[in-house]
Amino acid sequence: MIDEEYKKNEEYINSTILPKLHEIQREVLKKKKSRLSLDVSVSNRYGEGYISSFACVMNDMGEITGTCSARFICVCSKEEIDERLNELKEFVKKYIA
Repeated sequence: MIDEEYKKNEEYINSTILPKLHEIQREVLKKKKSRLSLDVSVSNRYGEGYISSFACVMNDMGEITGTCSARFICVCSKEEIDERLNELKEFVKKYIA
């Protein structure tokens, strides 16, 4: 049962979450003079797959003034994964507008 749920969540992260994160990255890149940075990394260390993302905004001095991080783990429920994505999207939306 756990393996089946893990596989479903892994597929959801690969087919839905990762493309959405790439879409957010494209939006950040299109925005000229944005002080927003968004990093996305993936890992499958020890067979426990996850995606980590980190967004930050900087002031004119290059100092970080706001951050948001999210980790999308295959053992989390779909609802938890979606909630983390929404938090990240709201943070980005706040600073990209």
